[in-house]
Amino acid sequence: MPRQTPIFKPKLNEKISGSDSESINLTFLILPILLCFLYLCTSCKKNEEETWYFYDQTKCADVWDTYLVDTTYAGLIEYHFSETTEITIDEVQILDDGGVEQSCEACSCTTGTRIRVKADLQFEAAMEAEGFELE
Repeated sequence: MPRQTPIFKPKLNEKISGSDSESINLTFLILPILLCFLYLCTSCKKNEEETWYFYDQTKCADVWDTYLVDTTYAGLIEYHFSETTEITIDEVQILDDGGVEQSCEACSCTTGTRIRVKADLQFEAAMEAEGFELE
């Protein structure tokens, strides 16, 4: 009759000794640290590529004022960029007291409201074509 070799089965609470256990513990220690470092590096790079642009609202010459979309004023601006340009807008802020108010009634006169838009730096030329300036 052939001789059978016993099968090693560790008990539930039994620790496995040796280098295998130490390398597993080291992996579980280093892996979260590396993931945190990777996340921090990628988020810092993204923030460097994004910037703010501004536009001083006019009395009636803003291109997004022509849309018949039921939304907020910031929503109109986001709609304009999504429908007519390749520019990806990350955030829109409307500052009621950020711009210079001109005392005239022409459509090109500014109202004193400043529009801030956050977008990638790669869109700088396209944003300037839309009338926005780099902050």
